[in-house]
Amino acid sequence: MSLNSTISQLRELLKIRCFNLGVTMKKLSLKTSFGFAIGDIGGNLYFSLVGFIFLFYLTDELGLSGALAGTAMMIGKIWDAISDPIVSSLSDRCKSKFGRRRPFIFWGALLLFTLLVITFSLPKFSSKVTTFIVYTIMFSLLNTSFTLVNIPYSSLQPELTDDYNETTKLTGLRMFFAIIGTLLAVLGRPIAEYFGTDNRGWTYMAVILGLIMLISSWITVFTVEESKIAKKKQKSVFLSFKEALINKEFIFALIPWVLFVTAVTVIQTSFLYYFKYIYNKEGLFELSLFGLIIVSLLSLPLWVIIAKRIDKGPSYILGMSIFSIGLILIYFLSPYSSPYTSVIIISFSGIGFSTHYIMPNAIIPDIIELDYIRSGIRREGVYYSIWNFLLKLGQALAGLVIGLTLDIVGFIPPVNGSKQIVLQSKNTLDGIAFLCGPIPVFLLIIGILVLRKYPISINYYNMIKNEKY
Repeated sequence: MSLNSTISQLRELLKIRCFNLGVTMKKLSLKTSFGFAIGDIGGNLYFSLVGFIFLFYLTDELGLSGALAGTAMMIGKIWDAISDPIVSSLSDRCKSKFGRRRPFIFWGALLLFTLLVITFSLPKFSSKVTTFIVYTIMFSLLNTSFTLVNIPYSSLQPELTDDYNETTKLTGLRMFFAIIGTLLAVLGRPIAEYFGTDNRGWTYMAVILGLIMLISSWITVFTVEESKIAKKKQKSVFLSFKEALINKEFIFALIPWVLFVTAVTVIQTSFLYYFKYIYNKEGLFELSLFGLIIVSLLSLPLWVIIAKRIDKGPSYILGMSIFSIGLILIYFLSPYSSPYTSVIIISFSGIGFSTHYIMPNAIIPDIIELDYIRSGIRREGVYYSIWNFLLKLGQALAGLVIGLTLDIVGFIPPVNGSKQIVLQSKNTLDGIAFLCGPIPVFLLIIGILVLRKYPISINYYNMIKNEKY
């Protein structure tokens, strides 16, 4: 399937069929649909860039131990998680003439670009303690600026359409651009190496990718017109969060999502160590990710069709099961095969991994819409802040687990960012392989079992809507 064919199918899927519920829904224009979807290039670019290289940057470029690097990331993610409810509450209650969401996206994207360039332009410090403190602070500030963009951006989607299948189609288009963002993140380290092995290369990388984040976010700001929400007295922040956290539909989607994200974070961070130290072929990291992401991209239209046939929850379960099988194969076959076998297996695992892009982002708008039907209050920010809060705690835990595991198994980081590969012990190599197989697979299996309890289907969704209208 060619890229043009994929885009064509996604555009075709944008045709809207509204339920006859006595209300008239505004048909999404291509300008609105593409303008919104393009915004996720920047969001996923930042998210993936941090997952792919930041821990590696701290250990192999700056010389921090695995424990210190993991702790720095954990602190940054915990602070990021704390800021989510604050931003969501401010966004839900914003009364700007430009809308509730767009002012945050505009200024947050500008701040994110600025801080990204500063972070990757800092000089190397002789003291490891100073390095740890400075990069912990910068990572926390980076994540806060990302929250200013991501929470309001995510909250826009439920305001664009409330149609069950249309949500999946719009999410498919959004995830098409999200995967492009991930592909761009794969280029982060090669860009830095192209412009030089010193800090200058990382600065150029930050400027180039930061500008892409900024421009994609601003495209959303200037092309998407926010819906006018009927004024209704808001419940207290505490009560809104309490009601969201006792919403069983939300909980049975939230727990698997957090487990899946934690597993994926462990995988995407560990694979760079995997190819560098087990195979001594660092460049295959980008090749494997490229294969995974391209296959995921080409699989998006397939999963949109499958979700329409068997529904979103079962599709997500099927996809993550396929992905888990791929990881198991890599762990057991890699000691007896060439590194290119791992690249091929990782690539084809993208068929299942594709659901991790589309399904959760198609599921949560349904939950939010049903909450609105029942309560009469739009609380997108509340739901997305909890969603992202626990996502980031999962990422924080993943970073700490990786860092501590590397220290426990005796990982030796390069001295002063040396490019020479340090010879690691067999115990260390086994630990790195364990991070790429059994640990994430265990998390994926638990998530799949919980996701089986997720209750919303198209019939369930339409029944609630019909009862209301």
